[in-house]
Amino acid sequence: MSPGEAAGVGAVLSLLPPQLREQLPDPVPTDITTTILVELRRGIPASQLVDRADRRWNGYGMSLDADTDGGGRGLDRPVGVALAMLRPGDCTSARCDGDGTDLDTGEVCRTCERTAEDRAADRAAQRAENTTSERPALRQVPNLPQGRDTASAGRETPVQPPLLGVVYGPQPAPPAVPTCTGCGIRVIPRRNRPDHCKTCAEQQRTGT
Repeated sequence: MSPGEAAGVGAVLSLLPPQLREQLPDPVPTDITTTILVELRRGIPASQLVDRADRRWNGYGMSLDADTDGGGRGLDRPVGVALAMLRPGDCTSARCDGDGTDLDTGEVCRTCERTAEDRAADRAAQRAENTTSERPALRQVPNLPQGRDTASAGRETPVQPPLLGVVYGPQPAPPAVPTCTGCGIRVIPRRNRPDHCKTCAEQQRTGT
């Protein structure tokens, strides 16, 4: 570590919130000084590191925890708190200040913005997938014959009444063929003697 780097590390440590600085071990752990040094070598000025620490100290609610007189719970792990305030963020851009601001322009870091958009799209897709999987299965409706509507689909086909003149059930036996009582042959029924053939009827009439 060069003298200039050591001065930068010391300046950042001295400007940390007093409630945190007073609870850090002496000497300050290497993890903290190394984190500051890496950021300084990345081109982050000491003043911006201090701004980052102040922003996170208030934004993460650490200032409320440290205010034990006001009901805060205290800082259980001061070294961990210091590291959380000073280390870079998750952004992959080398020029991001660690909290979503471009160091060169002072505007919103485009890499952080795109990352946030991608995460929002992923969450929306996951919600849509979960909603689809929770929908009840639809009951399949059979296709209706052409010309029928859905209103008549659920009704039973009415039973048609029997047609007049149509015989249902077993067919009756055909009528017996008339035969002559005299000779036993088939005869055509006659009005005067329906049970005799013409010959037998003539014989009985003449007595032959």
